[in-house]
Amino acid sequence: MIAYLDALPRADATEHPILIVGRLGKAHGIRGWQYLQSFTSPPENLFDYRPWHLQHKTQPHWFLLETVEWREYREGFLVRLPKISAPESARDMIGTHIGVSKAALGEAQEDEYFWHELIGCTVVNQQGIQLGRIEQLFETGAHPVMVIEGGEKSHLIPFTRAFALTVDLPKKEVQVNWMEEWT
Repeated sequence: MIAYLDALPRADATEHPILIVGRLGKAHGIRGWQYLQSFTSPPENLFDYRPWHLQHKTQPHWFLLETVEWREYREGFLVRLPKISAPESARDMIGTHIGVSKAALGEAQEDEYFWHELIGCTVVNQQGIQLGRIEQLFETGAHPVMVIEGGEKSHLIPFTRAFALTVDLPKKEVQVNWMEEWT
């Protein structure tokens, strides 16, 4: 199955902050297809966020992408950009970031959070000790993990109900069930 994304009406890429939601990978085949690395969960959600903006690894600017052709392939996805019809052209696009405006994400469901909202939040345990700030999150397969930097040590804390007790986005604070001496 091949699907096409048609972009929404053209918008200025600087109108809203752009969030990186994927990256183009290596070329596949002879017709300009390439692998797609999605940073969304689940990965196919990437196709729900439109329009896409591209930032080539050698350029500081974002460019609006009108359409993109995509298909499922094995356990992932392949994409073919407009005017890319050869593997040499696709190879030039390896590492290109795919971004969407924050507005394209919509609102998170109750008790769900976009990772970009959590990054930078202060993490405090139940004893009131500040453990640091969330620098990044990553998926392990079982659950997301927060990378907390600050203080004397780093912490890797699962982002699950058992450990992330409360999230106060306006206050930019996450309260956790985690002892300071744990790593």
